[in-house]
Amino acid sequence: MPIPAAFRGDIIPEADKSKMDFGSGGNAELKAWRDIWGAGQGVANIRDILPAGQLIARMIGEYADTRGRLCTAG
Repeated sequence: MPIPAAFRGDIIPEADKSKMDFGSGGNAELKAWRDIWGAGQGVANIRDILPAGQLIARMIGEYADTRGRLCTAG
């Protein structure tokens, strides 16, 4: 039996868009949907900011290390 998902259009009730408030608590300058960006759940995992080349090199090294451990384990 499938589990209904909240993003399915056929089970989401129609909203009255005239009653929706996408403001920013009375701040006329900033709009929540335009100016305030959410970073998502993973923001706490960011430890440093690297150039793309260094990040890719790190990921390649981590992959090689992990693959080596997994291939020799067991």
